[in-house]
Amino acid sequence: MRRRWTTLTVGLASALAGIPATAGAALPTLGGADGVTATSAVTRSGTSVEIRLTGAAAQAAAAYDGKELSVSCDTHPRPGLLFRAESSRTGSSGSSGVLRRRSDGSLAVQTYLANRAWDTCEIARPDRARRRTGRIGPFALYQGDLRPPLARAALTDAGATWIDELGWAIAIGRAQAAAAKVRADGALTPPEVAAAGLVALPDVGASPPAGSVGYWTDGHEQVEFVALSSAGRRLVQRTGADDMLTTNIGQDSTQLARALDTPVIEYDTARVDRDATRSPIVSEPGDVPPELPASLSGTHLTVRITGKAARATFRRLAGRRVSVACGPARLSSVTSDARGLLAGFQLTAVRVPRGATVLRVGLRAGRRADQCAIADDGVRVATVLPTAAGRAMSRDLGAVGVLLEAGDRLAPAGAAAYPTAASLAAAHPKTLVAVDGPTAFPPHRDRAGVWTDGGQRAALSVVSSTGHRFVMADEGNGELRTNIDALLVIGMLLY
Repeated sequence: MRRRWTTLTVGLASALAGIPATAGAALPTLGGADGVTATSAVTRSGTSVEIRLTGAAAQAAAAYDGKELSVSCDTHPRPGLLFRAESSRTGSSGSSGVLRRRSDGSLAVQTYLANRAWDTCEIARPDRARRRTGRIGPFALYQGDLRPPLARAALTDAGATWIDELGWAIAIGRAQAAAAKVRADGALTPPEVAAAGLVALPDVGASPPAGSVGYWTDGHEQVEFVALSSAGRRLVQRTGADDMLTTNIGQDSTQLARALDTPVIEYDTARVDRDATRSPIVSEPGDVPPELPASLSGTHLTVRITGKAARATFRRLAGRRVSVACGPARLSSVTSDARGLLAGFQLTAVRVPRGATVLRVGLRAGRRADQCAIADDGVRVATVLPTAAGRAMSRDLGAVGVLLEAGDRLAPAGAAAYPTAASLAAAHPKTLVAVDGPTAFPPHRDRAGVWTDGGQRAALSVVSSTGHRFVMADEGNGELRTNIDALLVIGMLLY
C-alpha cells in the first residue's frame, strides 16, 4: 500500500500512544532549536551531507561520539494532488557515517548519498533489541522497533516547513492520546477538554490560537483536533458520522508512530502456536491463502477443508498446532480507545488431526468471530468467514480495493491539476464512470465513480455489493476525506 494511503495508522497510533510503555516517555528528536544544522553539496561521487550538532544538541548526543550511525535524507514537496502517480522527484536515501567530536566542541557526521536536492536529513538512533512491554487481548506489545531519530535538520525551506508541520501533527497525536485517557469513548465535556490540555473551539472549521491544539465536537460522533503551523496552515484530524475521517496529517504516519513511542502490536502466537519444529509451509510474495467454508455456532467454529491445494496444505500440517485469529467485522471508530479496540479480537489454537477434512475450533465467549485467519508460525494458510457480517466485510474490502487502484490513475506524476471526470471515464471505461459531484456515487457496482473540479479537488466513490458506500476525496491542500480507514484497520489486524 502506498504511503498516501497510510492515514489509517494515524488514529491507531494515537490510540496506542495512550498506553503507558514500560520504557518511559518517548525519546526526543534533537532539532534546530537544540543546535542541529545540516549542509549538502553535490560532488562527482554523490551528494555530500554533513549534519552538525552544537550546544545543547552536542551535549545530549555526547554518548554517541565515535559511533557509526545511520543517516537518511528525504524530499518533501508541498502538498499536491493526492491521486496521482508517484513522481521520480520524490524519494529517500540512506547511508552511514561516524559521529565525531570537532575542535570547537561540536559533533558532526558526514556521509554521501545519491545526488538529489534533499529537503531534510536525520541521524537514526542505534538499533535496540525489541522488548515486550505488555499485552492487550490476544496481542503482545513490543517497544524498540519504532525509535525516533536522534537528530533531524532541514536543508531547504520546504524541509523546514515539513519539520514544523510534523511537529504539530505529533502534537495532535499526543492530544488525541490525552483525550483518550480522559474519556475512552464519546465526546469530551468542557472540563474534560481543559483536563486534556486542549482549547475548546466554538464550531467546526474554527482554529485555535497559535501554539495550541484545538478541539471541537458536536457532542456526539463528530470530533475535530486542529493546530496551526508556524506559517498558519490549518492542520486537522476530524472524525465524523459513518466512520468518515478528514485529515491532512496522515502522510507521515511512520514518523508519527516513532515520535509517539507507539508500541508494535503482534498476535501473541508464541503462547498458542508452539511446536518442536518450524512450519513446513513457506509463503511466497503474492500468495493468497484459500477461503474455506465455515460455520459458527455459539463458541464453536467449524472449518471445512475443501479444495485440492488446501487439503494438501493441511496434510502437511497434520499433528501441528495452528493459530486461529478472529475479529469483528466492524469497528466503531479508528480512534477508539486502543484497549477496547484490540480486545475485540481473539486468538486460540487447534491441533490439526491427521486426515482431517474438518477443523473444529473452540472460541472465547463474548468476542466476535466474523473473520478468522488460520496460520502456522505466522504463515497464513487459510481465511474463513463464518458469519454473514464477515462475508459482507470481505466484499467491502474488495470494493475498497477498486478505489485504491483507481487512485493511482487520476493524474500523472507532477500534474498540478486533475483532468475532467469525463476525460478520465473515457480513458478508463471499464473501471471509472463520471459522477455529478463530490458526494455522488456511481449507478453501477462494477466501476468506481469519479468527480473532479478540473483543479485540485477530486473524489472517488464505489458502492459495494453489500450496498455499503465508500469514498476517497482530495479536498485540496493535502486534505483527504475518506471512510475506508476503519475497514482497513480490521484487515490490517487480521491479515
